[in-house]
Amino acid sequence: MWNRNENRFEDLGGSTRWTMECEFRPQSFILKVLATLAPGMFRKQTAKNMAAFKSFAEQDRP
Repeated sequence: MWNRNENRFEDLGGSTRWTMECEFRPQSFILKVLATLAPGMFRKQTAKNMAAFKSFAEQDRP
């Protein structure tokens, strides 16, 4: 699997906008079939990772 992620953070004056661009390129036949038949699987995992990062970034730390 070839994967490219580009993250941009924009200061909105008191909050931050996070924009993420992802590109997936399956390299094996099996992954190509999975990507074709179940594209939501990759979107769901990306959304889960984004939610985990958001939770981490918004933690109150001393």
